[in-house]
Amino acid sequence: MIDGYMKNGKVDDAVKLFEQMPQRDAVSWIVLIGGFVKKGQFEQALEWFREMQLSGVEPDYVTLIVVIAACADLGTLWIRLVDKSHSYFIAENWVDYPLLQRFVHQYQIDESHFSTTAFIKFVINRSKGHATALRLPPYASETDLKYVSDVCGDLKDVGLPEHFVCDKSGVITELIGKWKRLEWLTLGSSYALVKILSQISIHCKDFWGLRVSNADIVKDKAIAIVNFLPKIKHLILRDAHIHRDALMKLLQGCTELQVLDVSDCIGFSEDDGEILKLASHITNFSCKGSSEYDDDFYEEGPIFAHDYGFYYSD
Repeated sequence: MIDGYMKNGKVDDAVKLFEQMPQRDAVSWIVLIGGFVKKGQFEQALEWFREMQLSGVEPDYVTLIVVIAACADLGTLWIRLVDKSHSYFIAENWVDYPLLQRFVHQYQIDESHFSTTAFIKFVINRSKGHATALRLPPYASETDLKYVSDVCGDLKDVGLPEHFVCDKSGVITELIGKWKRLEWLTLGSSYALVKILSQISIHCKDFWGLRVSNADIVKDKAIAIVNFLPKIKHLILRDAHIHRDALMKLLQGCTELQVLDVSDCIGFSEDDGEILKLASHITNFSCKGSSEYDDDFYEEGPIFAHDYGFYYSD
């Protein structure tokens, strides 16, 4: 009945019926989401897909293919749709799945070259180069990022996995010059952070948000954030190793911060009075769970990533 309502343009009735269902399986979700996609209501399709994830229903391949189409037509390139979706799509034998074989056949994709690169090119072509958001999967290559950067001139939100940041930092700094409209960057590592930020300061005049995972923030990197991103609004450094003096430098220099998340970090205490006072002007400041030492593993003093051979120097 949901499908019938959607086909007849009775969207509100379809949603009402769906919400009244005592149990919603994957089939009912895909009928609703697919109905929105068929009607060209891609924003609504993605909203209901997010609701599906929150409800705990595991999306099947049909659902993911439908959502890919919605993302592409909306001009949003989300290569990682859910936390584990690269395991659905990015694998050596991913065309062995019957539904993906159908997907390959429907869109006339060469099976022998149905790789991460082929998939990314497919989505880019569907979006006609208007993708504005990109999250590269862990298996993406230098070629993939270069292709997206060449074709999509309006990228505003880019996310890069840890290995890519560590192994291809030179490529990133080179390509930032093409991301003129970049507003938000998510990095899987703080390796080469100073060089990356220096390029952002030159080429990305609308930049306002940075998230870094597995970060090791020492004073020189804090100074780079202050100097290269003086108008940064959002800064997310959860689970990082942050020297106390580096955090103090950030708080003193980034005067336009609206959001600063340094929760569960090592290097300073969450109840440090001086830090809390300096952060009092920030609308959303969080340092919950942060401590000067890593009590679970070490008791002799603060531990920082560079002390144990991790990527550190720029």
